[in-house]
Amino acid sequence: MKNKGESFKGQEFRRGGARRAASLVGDAAWRLSRLGLRGRRVSTLCLGTTGVRCEVHPGHGLHDQARQEAPERAYFPHPARSLDLVTGKTSNERHTSEVEKPKRKRPEVATEDKEKGGVDTVGEEVTEERGIEPVREVVSGDDCEVFGDEDCDDIGYDDEKDYHSGDDIWDDKKIPDPEDGVARTEPKDPKELLKLGKTFSCPKDFKIAVLKTSKVEEHLAHKFLDVRQGLYVLAEKSLISIDTEWIKMHNLLEQLGKEIARHEPGHQSICDPGKRQLLVDARDICEVLTDDTGSSSVIGIHFDPYELLEELNINEGAFEGMSNLKFLRFKCTYGDQSDKLYLPKGLSLLSPKLRLLQWGCFPMSCLPSNFCTKYLVELNLRFSKLHKLWEGNLPLKNLKWMDLSYSKKLKELPNLSTATKLQELFLIDCTSLVELPSSIGNAISLQTLHLGECKSIVELPSCFGNAINLSWLNLSGCSSLLELPSSIGNATNLEILHMDMCTDLVKLPSSIGNLYKLREFTLKGCLKLEILPTNINLESLDELNLTDCLLLKRFPEISTNIKHLYLNGTAVEEVPSSIKSWSRLDDLHMSYSESLKKFPHALDIITTLYVNDLGMHEIPLWVTKISCLRGLKLNGCKKLVSLPQLPDSLSYLEAVNCESLERLDFSFYNPKIYLNFVNCFKLNKEARELIIQTSTDYAVLPGREVPAKFTYRANIGNSMIVNLNDRPLSTTSRFKACILLVNKGDKENEANGRDLMVSYRIMDKHNLSVVPCRPTYHFIRPPTLAKHLYTFEFEADVTSNEHIFEFKVDNNEMVIKECGVLQP
Repeated sequence: MKNKGESFKGQEFRRGGARRAASLVGDAAWRLSRLGLRGRRVSTLCLGTTGVRCEVHPGHGLHDQARQEAPERAYFPHPARSLDLVTGKTSNERHTSEVEKPKRKRPEVATEDKEKGGVDTVGEEVTEERGIEPVREVVSGDDCEVFGDEDCDDIGYDDEKDYHSGDDIWDDKKIPDPEDGVARTEPKDPKELLKLGKTFSCPKDFKIAVLKTSKVEEHLAHKFLDVRQGLYVLAEKSLISIDTEWIKMHNLLEQLGKEIARHEPGHQSICDPGKRQLLVDARDICEVLTDDTGSSSVIGIHFDPYELLEELNINEGAFEGMSNLKFLRFKCTYGDQSDKLYLPKGLSLLSPKLRLLQWGCFPMSCLPSNFCTKYLVELNLRFSKLHKLWEGNLPLKNLKWMDLSYSKKLKELPNLSTATKLQELFLIDCTSLVELPSSIGNAISLQTLHLGECKSIVELPSCFGNAINLSWLNLSGCSSLLELPSSIGNATNLEILHMDMCTDLVKLPSSIGNLYKLREFTLKGCLKLEILPTNINLESLDELNLTDCLLLKRFPEISTNIKHLYLNGTAVEEVPSSIKSWSRLDDLHMSYSESLKKFPHALDIITTLYVNDLGMHEIPLWVTKISCLRGLKLNGCKKLVSLPQLPDSLSYLEAVNCESLERLDFSFYNPKIYLNFVNCFKLNKEARELIIQTSTDYAVLPGREVPAKFTYRANIGNSMIVNLNDRPLSTTSRFKACILLVNKGDKENEANGRDLMVSYRIMDKHNLSVVPCRPTYHFIRPPTLAKHLYTFEFEADVTSNEHIFEFKVDNNEMVIKECGVLQP
């Protein structure tokens, strides 16, 4: 007998609903039992992207038939289309579990199973009739694609905002990928990431759950002596992956964990959700909260109200029996879904042992009077109806994270005297909040404070500087803030300071010169700011952004180490000669002024020039001599007729609302250049052809139809068939595409104020396989208008003659009327 038998081949399990994962593993366990492997050591049971593979140690314990047929590696396909490893027959069995009838009518819950008829849980047939213990450990082999690295794109993070991923803009039912039945898509840019964790969308049903490492460690510290070591063990088994700050888990494994939690040993716990430790299923949670069946066994509840199809009225005493509840998480991404949760009679009690309380859109104006904070580590009540958190002073010695963002009725914060471990405080858009308590000075561990859009805050407490560990402070949109306290200079660990749109801010204290670690300082739109402190040198400062500080006249000399300096929209017209010694300066953005030509050294330093001179007829000669010019932005130059030859270094040219512009008397040499000619309707034929023919990253120009130059065109719609019979096929082909946008409804030529994402995919016409493209989408910067042509280039690995090209825009107000493709 060979050490390794032949692998049994069956139809592969293609990626489907996440709920099928548990059924798939249960089916694998059953097949192992039929091979006589019960009691044998299964070294690896791998939940991959195409099925389940197991490895068993060779040796005794196999039935004779199994000895001859069982491979050391066995592959189990999807149970709906499976190949029986013993009989060799295919089976269409699908194991389902009976759902106990509810005690009373409860809100209907949307489930994937209801829509697709898929398997919801590990079937009772598996755990009872077949006598197989539920699989409680899933370990991947070296070749398991647990996290889908080949299919998921890198996800960027921005320190300033929370992010989430948008829904796929492709209709997966139209043209599925024949390889796995799922249309592959490019995820939209993420825009909000919940503090504890969020699932990012990659291809449908193929996601990564992301959790912050520090929070996981803190929340579990009371239960395990060495949480980090436990996480490393899980990572070694490929159940999770860990980088510096984040823990990632494939959503199939996440779903499997939920199903295991739902099927704890013992018949009673399965039938009575209120006696389980963890409640993660929406239907179970609705039952417990409406029937008041929660018991002291429950330690955690994770509920996404998005799954509700109707309102859920939670009983006043719903949590009274859950005396050991430690983790209560009612998710809320945008503040619109959690409004389905109601407390018609209020709330009498929450567990005194709570460590995590997350309740989006919390409907009460104050937490229960008996609320206990003794063990509270994280409090997240975004979008709440709170006026204040509680009456009096409560101990907050264990509190590390507090997020009350978008609680627009919040008028006051609690006393923070005992919150000496508080690390993060988020109060975004708390528009009724007038002041911070002076006790915030006791929050000596505070590292992150976000007060963005707190429009009623006039001043910060004088003891604010006591937060000596503060490294990130956002005051953007605090439009009533008059000044910073001088004690800000004591926050010497501050690295990021955002004060954009502090429109009443008049001056800054000289003590900011003490912030020697400050790397990023933004003051965009501070309309009343006239001067910055002098005789200071912020030695770590990389970026200083003073865009649209209209009254600022003096060139800021607060650091000689600046890399990026933005002075566009200011009244600064002079550039000191000392700037020549700023060796790290890489970006200097300035507004056009005739005075600049008096400073020849400036012509070797300016990288982006903004021009909005209404009377300008032509671009001055000195502008064309700016040797490092990378960007030229012309806005509203209504008398400008032509553009001369510009520096070869140019990579961004924007001419918006230049209504007299006719000629482009030059050529473009940078193949990555971006061209924007929005509302330049007088561009002559030669100028339009030059823009179309030039190799660019992408370009925008007025137009009512896709030019005939594009060999393949669709006069109606967003897709076309491209026949490449006359073109030599190579590994990689380059294409230029053109789309024409129109507004939906009656909106006529209305500008859109946000980036517009254009995505596309190419499919082989014969087998509908998706062809890899690079890049897979483009962002068009605002304004985006109808009756304009948008062109962009990309590469594709075409391997056949006929392909389907399809284009999409992530905009509900615009649609693609025409599209075209050519090979440059």
